[in-house]
Amino acid sequence: MSPIYDKPFKTFHEQIALMQSRGVIVNENSRTFEILSSISYFSLMNGYKNTFLKSPNDDIFIDGTTFEMIYQIYLLDSSIASILLKYILIVERSLKTKIAYRVSQGYDVHHSKYLDPNNYSIRPAHKRKRNELFSYLYNFCTKPYRNTISYYYCKNKNHVPPWIVVNDITFNKTIDWYEIMKAADKTYICQNMIPYGDPSINIADKKEFFINALHLLHAYRNSIAHGNKIFSPHIRSLLPKRPLFLLVDDSSILSKNEYNAGLGQKDLFAVFVSLILLVNNMDLIRSFFLDLSYVLDDYTDEMIMNRTYFELLGLPNDIMDRLLLLSSKKATFLNDYPCEVDL
Repeated sequence: MSPIYDKPFKTFHEQIALMQSRGVIVNENSRTFEILSSISYFSLMNGYKNTFLKSPNDDIFIDGTTFEMIYQIYLLDSSIASILLKYILIVERSLKTKIAYRVSQGYDVHHSKYLDPNNYSIRPAHKRKRNELFSYLYNFCTKPYRNTISYYYCKNKNHVPPWIVVNDITFNKTIDWYEIMKAADKTYICQNMIPYGDPSINIADKKEFFINALHLLHAYRNSIAHGNKIFSPHIRSLLPKRPLFLLVDDSSILSKNEYNAGLGQKDLFAVFVSLILLVNNMDLIRSFFLDLSYVLDDYTDEMIMNRTYFELLGLPNDIMDRLLLLSSKKATFLNDYPCEVDL
């Protein structure tokens, strides 16, 4: 006897019938078939249905919910995800560049020297991570994968310098590399990644914000890369309150009451703020605004189920004004207090 599966295969006709049985207004036409064949029922309905359900405890949709509404939310989410991925990769590249520069400058360019455990933190909490990371990095320097930059250097040069190996390692391993560094090396990198902020802000606060922002961006990067919607409830990393408000320092951008209610902790707004604080090239920040404006401008005055699209994404309706204010404050600060750490 064939088993009864909880999630059996359903044809496109059956998927449409299932949506209709749950209250979604959907037409059985070529456009619907094309969308379901390109995006999948699971990605659309399971990814965005919570926005339209009458109750989180069942799968019955609010009266008037259409398939087109759900599809439009998906398109907006996907467009924002593409922008986030682009600029998270910029932060990743910046971190890798600064780590490679600091390590090369301080500990030589041969992997046997810059990966000497004596050059890194000896705290017991870092021992396991350090050992696992060194093993991982040594493999890239001595037994790298084919078609990598490290492979070419391993086969044709007498060493694999830090600025080469960073090209082949993951964002997660790069963060691990930062975490096992000595305090002075972390200070150097953190000060260069976050030159913005009142000069009186101590480095401990900056470091706390920095590592949490990196973990948040990494979590979003992975979620986006796996095709998930931009905010996943499984994301745990969040921006710490005290350091965040020392850096933002303007209730027009984010108030403490808003933060306590969840805004700016680990949501989309928190990612936007992190990107502006960690990207220090103002040309790139302007590009970020252009990309974001191009996507969001079409939704500014649009309503869906008596809510704006911004509200559906958990964003304030004046999101662009807030981000513009934050970037303007940063630009002014960078002009008045250029980074003092020699690069």
